[in-house]
Amino acid sequence: MSGAGNEFQRLGKRDLGRYAFESRMPERVAKLLANENASNSISGVIPNLALLLENEPNTELAYLCTNAAVQVSKLANEGAHFCGYRNIQMLLLALAGVDATSSSDGNMKSSIPEIQQMIENAWEDGHNAHGKVLTGGIQGTRKHIGTSEAEAILLSLSIPCRGRAYTGPDAWKELLDAVETYFTSSRIRTRPPGSRVIQTDLSPVFLQRPQHSLMIVGFERTKTGTSKTYQHPIIVWRRLVLLYADSSSDMEDSAEPKGMVREQLAYDRLNPERTETILFIHGAFGSALDWDLVVPHLKEHHLLLPDLPGHGRSHKLKPFSLDYAADLLADLIRSKADNKKAHVVGHSLGASVAIRLARRHSDVVRLVLVSGITKLPRSWFTPYLPRATCSDLTCLARQIFGDSLSSDADQWPLSWPAKTLIVAATKGGIVPSNDNVEVAKKMAEIAAELNPGTLAIEHPLMRHPWPRQDPALFAELVEAWLGDKPFPKGFKLL
Repeated sequence: MSGAGNEFQRLGKRDLGRYAFESRMPERVAKLLANENASNSISGVIPNLALLLENEPNTELAYLCTNAAVQVSKLANEGAHFCGYRNIQMLLLALAGVDATSSSDGNMKSSIPEIQQMIENAWEDGHNAHGKVLTGGIQGTRKHIGTSEAEAILLSLSIPCRGRAYTGPDAWKELLDAVETYFTSSRIRTRPPGSRVIQTDLSPVFLQRPQHSLMIVGFERTKTGTSKTYQHPIIVWRRLVLLYADSSSDMEDSAEPKGMVREQLAYDRLNPERTETILFIHGAFGSALDWDLVVPHLKEHHLLLPDLPGHGRSHKLKPFSLDYAADLLADLIRSKADNKKAHVVGHSLGASVAIRLARRHSDVVRLVLVSGITKLPRSWFTPYLPRATCSDLTCLARQIFGDSLSSDADQWPLSWPAKTLIVAATKGGIVPSNDNVEVAKKMAEIAAELNPGTLAIEHPLMRHPWPRQDPALFAELVEAWLGDKPFPKGFKLL
């Protein structure tokens, strides 16, 4: 992505290909693409891949995507400009779970002109709208596209997705790790007795390499590498299973990469063309996905959605601590936020991180909204609580609770200067699910020492995880606090 003055600048031939500035493709090519049929679509590819992998002596274990995946190839004489569109066709067919040749007219694919219109419509609806500026528009042209456009289409169809970028010397390993995690986390698996191939119901993965896009349809772990002298044996012991649309070249992803800040903290970035950034911080054992029901209601804001250290895609960043998390988030704000400042919204553990961020890095924080602050009562057992957790999350639990339950006598934080709204969701039940009102009041009292505009409120009908219980209400409260407007109905001052 290029940027100077305004955040986005028009891209050129290096990114969009030799026809970066054409206003209309030749009529011959346009007609060829508009009249495309099912002759370049091949169904049944995944079962055949499964058979090949099963009979490959070096295969230890393999995962494959849904059987609905279809291979789409280029048309003769279409040129080397449309691999991004071909991979979008394959992705949409797999997501729809249909056979590309099953309709009455023999073709279920969206044509390239139709996909171009879908992308333009997605931009108009605010999905990766910066793509319009970067490309100057793509309808009827041979300009190259990439991950940003694929993501825009899926978001416009209300299909949850996220783009990720991998850079630096370990990009290959991070990609393999992410793909392996994706396929092995499938909840629906089919594996005949004795088979080395596991069939999942997952969609393929759109992969953008420099100058070319591919479709990842599976993951294979092999028994041995092919060369004893190879410097990175892990890359030949773990292999991606790919479908190729054609051998044409394509662009690098023109979207703002969603990846690693200083190759460290993973995050998602939404609506980057908007001003006034909001940073959302998730709770313990969660990830940026915790906000997936809230963010659709905040399209008018630039949103940053990080995974905290030890969580989600940032799971390798350890040990977790409030200070470490706050420092990484401050780096993210300085790097990606509008004017290097952001409003900060935190829930549960994220509320504690938000407060630590506001205290340690007050220069990057505007307003703060926190909900679900948890403060466990101290007793003789407190120092041993971090060691009492068990399960696969033991280490992370110890880091989180160990940071918040130190042996210091005073567990309340120091004050911070940002104006803050502290929310308690107070609906309880047989299973305790309510926030502590007294904790909310105490935190507001501390915050008011440096900013008397701080408030504490409660909602008696909301439970602790209310960003998912009523995401529209949560977003409405965020808008009200940032816009200095009356709170939505149901909230009461404490």
